[in-house]
Amino acid sequence: MNGRNDRELDHLQRKNAGPMYCLRVLVLAGGVLATPSLVWADTRVVFTVDVESNEIRLPDQVNAVCADGAHCGLMEIARLLQERHWSGTFFLNVYEHKQWGERAMRDIAVGLQEADQDVALHTHPQWAYDPNRWAMFQYNLDDQTTIVRDGVRLLQAWTGRPVVAHRAGAYTADEHTLIALERNGVLLDSSLFWQYPNNRLDTTTLPRNVPGNYGRVREIPVTVYLREDRPGVLQTVFDPVTVVRKIDPNWFINEAEMRAAIDAAVASDLPVLVVFFHSFSFMGGGAPGSRLADRHAIEMFHAMLDHVAQKHLKVVSMRDLADEDITRTEPAARDLVPRVTMNIGIPRYAWGRLKASRTSSRAVGAALTILLAGAALVVARRGWKKARSTAASSRTSVTSGVRLR
Repeated sequence: MNGRNDRELDHLQRKNAGPMYCLRVLVLAGGVLATPSLVWADTRVVFTVDVESNEIRLPDQVNAVCADGAHCGLMEIARLLQERHWSGTFFLNVYEHKQWGERAMRDIAVGLQEADQDVALHTHPQWAYDPNRWAMFQYNLDDQTTIVRDGVRLLQAWTGRPVVAHRAGAYTADEHTLIALERNGVLLDSSLFWQYPNNRLDTTTLPRNVPGNYGRVREIPVTVYLREDRPGVLQTVFDPVTVVRKIDPNWFINEAEMRAAIDAAVASDLPVLVVFFHSFSFMGGGAPGSRLADRHAIEMFHAMLDHVAQKHLKVVSMRDLADEDITRTEPAARDLVPRVTMNIGIPRYAWGRLKASRTSSRAVGAALTILLAGAALVVARRGWKKARSTAASSRTSVTSGVRLR
């Protein structure tokens, strides 16, 4: 799979495009460069939300109001989608019923459904099975079949609707997961997150960024792009740091990156653009009762909704996709990973270099060099500005001392 990356990432032209008019685009806004490609009009957007506890209990997330008065809970996400007459897909970790009770979990599922949202299955098995095995790939095929079967049974009883889609918690699906889904009649999965450490589907023949088939199961990957981080200064001296990113309000540096990432995905002719976030995405830090809203994530999400609407992209749910012909295959040439370039500050760039190199001694040295170079440049600029200001003041004093005749 990795041997074809460079060729496909730089793939900008496609033969036999069909009757639709195709346009090469170059997206350049706010210092962000998106790799150009061909534009098609059929990219659809799926807003997906993993509904689960983290350090915040799931029942406390549902209708949360943060300390600054902002509505920051799960149902606020649903409300913002419903306000635009859009349905997202909410992957509910039904196994938390062991902790909070079936009634609490059923109320969440029904509440989302009443808000015109799609509810699908999310599997974090440690909540109901072995607390020491948190990943789906840690269970054998028969165990995974049981886990999926139990989850389907619960969710279907709560919603009264067939369960058509699944996402493994922490992207930990493997081939056994897909077989277990097929055994239970769940024929849509969205667990593949290309190059994520927990991902076990990279070893299959499934595509990275477009829908693919494994047996009768249709895989809809979490949409990814490559972000090239470059320092705001000395760009000819230091190489960019390239990281794999997903379309997630909590992951964007700013609105420019969000717009460029979406535009690049559409320009790359991806048939489905999967947006990802969590039920707690709007909730920031702080103790219970004084927790602050994550204003950055909220602003990113509002801006994303506006951008999707302005581009007239069709919003669908996983249930909508399940109604389509799941045997259709996408051409290999369509499996692109778009590239977005960001100019970032020296500290963020240095930190990225450290993480990318796994904190080797060479990486530490490089990062320190970058920080020192950046600091030296800042000091030099301040000195230059101060010198100019002093010179200007001196000229003003001399002029004011001359009597004009």
